[in-house]
Amino acid sequence: RGLGDVYKRQPISMHTITFMMKYGRLPINDFYMKSKRIFPFSLLFIALFFSCNDDSGTIGFSVDTTSLTIYIDSSFVYTQHSDSVSTCRVDSLPNRTIVQMLGNVDIPGYGTVKADYLTQFYPVADFDTVLVKPDMVDSVGVEIAFQYNSFLGDSLAPMQLTVYELNKLLREDGNVRVPIYSNLDPADYYDSADKLGSSFYVASMQSYPDSLLDENGYRFIKQTFGNSVADKKEWAANFYDFYIKNGGNITTTAMNEFFKGLYITNTFGRGTLLYIVSTAVVVYHRTYAYNSSGGLRTISDESDSLYVENTSTTYLMTSYEAPTINHIEATPAASVDALRAQGEAIIQSPQMYDGAIIFPTAKIIETFNNSRSLNSTDTVGVLNTINLTIPLKTMPAELKALGIIPPPYLLLMRKGGNATSSTNAVIPMDKKEFFADRLINDDKNYFYAAYDSTSNSYTFTGLQNYIMNIFQYDPNNILNPDHSLNPAADYAYDSDMILVPVTVSKTTSSYSSDTNIIPYLGGLTYADIDNENIKIQVVYSTKIY
Repeated sequence: RGLGDVYKRQPISMHTITFMMKYGRLPINDFYMKSKRIFPFSLLFIALFFSCNDDSGTIGFSVDTTSLTIYIDSSFVYTQHSDSVSTCRVDSLPNRTIVQMLGNVDIPGYGTVKADYLTQFYPVADFDTVLVKPDMVDSVGVEIAFQYNSFLGDSLAPMQLTVYELNKLLREDGNVRVPIYSNLDPADYYDSADKLGSSFYVASMQSYPDSLLDENGYRFIKQTFGNSVADKKEWAANFYDFYIKNGGNITTTAMNEFFKGLYITNTFGRGTLLYIVSTAVVVYHRTYAYNSSGGLRTISDESDSLYVENTSTTYLMTSYEAPTINHIEATPAASVDALRAQGEAIIQSPQMYDGAIIFPTAKIIETFNNSRSLNSTDTVGVLNTINLTIPLKTMPAELKALGIIPPPYLLLMRKGGNATSSTNAVIPMDKKEFFADRLINDDKNYFYAAYDSTSNSYTFTGLQNYIMNIFQYDPNNILNPDHSLNPAADYAYDSDMILVPVTVSKTTSSYSSDTNIIPYLGGLTYADIDNENIKIQVVYSTKIY
């Protein structure tokens, strides 16, 4: 080396590979690859240009004889009739959301979705017992709120909901770890004799009186409990007496003993699916009012008669603290299954199809190992980036017109096998466990990508961490001790991946930032993967001493 060389410059080689998946569904061992070594040469000119020593005060240069080798590998290609990009049936969803669905739609080219829900409640009652006396409570009912644009289907279709009281808790107190799934049988939680009432409704705002609308664009469906005036009065008295008995401080445990919850189902009509943002149990009552001096207000200064007005008090609310579950029956259209039989990979939610893709994990590991010469002591390799782009075919116009959309986010994870925990322990990989444990993307086992409407695609970035995590912990035992592939291992556990429609929300405070990932229930989704144009880009570098 020359006099001026202070060993700051580290020559590396950039090695970029682009894998293009074509023709949809070929097992990994059916890939082929073309590799060309394009530029092996001495870097004399580069060394002359970059090796100046600006720090030593001595002007000079050195010659670095390290060779830079650039490889450009051709596409990995899928044959047309393979199973490397497909879908898998979803039989249920866990209770990770308080968004509730209600209705029944049958959409040509999509399928049938029927949804209702069961929910417990969180107590929020706050009565001023000076103003509200026991004989002033009149009735109790449920108020179901949805936004003016939070529905799918025919806004004028006549629909009927029926409300039943639960006779069994969805989940016992303290069992917060136990999930509830959308394929449950509601009959296990209610008796048809415990009917509290029925209401007809339509989704159109034009048909709603002002009393069922608010300034924020929310609409309400209201149904009081009881079939007679006496029944309604009794329900109200029981709720108010329970409040007084508990001193105005009702615990969730006490509430669950008194009132276990509601099952709200669609009992008439087809053509509308509502997305419910909140469900509340409300006590309707009369109340006195305070005057400016803190006493009770009278109807006039000349009268001793107390002023009375009609009002209501929210007693119970749906909440993340109280279990709630959508009961969903979803059947894809025969035309969708026909497309799948022809090799189309169609994602649908809720509770229809997740995407599935065979990721070329073993081929990436093999190619990276070859580039860095595992048995060599003078070659170091660095895996820089791996990006996966999943493009979609154009949404059918008739589905788009109904408000059906691609999933806002897709979650990418192993379909099975093992993964590593936050403490790097080896644990079983399971989608249900992911939601039950309220996990988030950890950038080594779980990744999510947002839908890009401009490119009509999803791009997962940072997947090099997935491969490096395998090198480091090898949860499915596919590597030998020297990090070469074990030819006797089953690579499927690290290659078979699923794409799950999810909602991703972030909460940021001055102290922390929290991410929440839950199954998507904000609407109907449809995504037909463009198998032929899926791209995987792998960038890595090697340093040869």
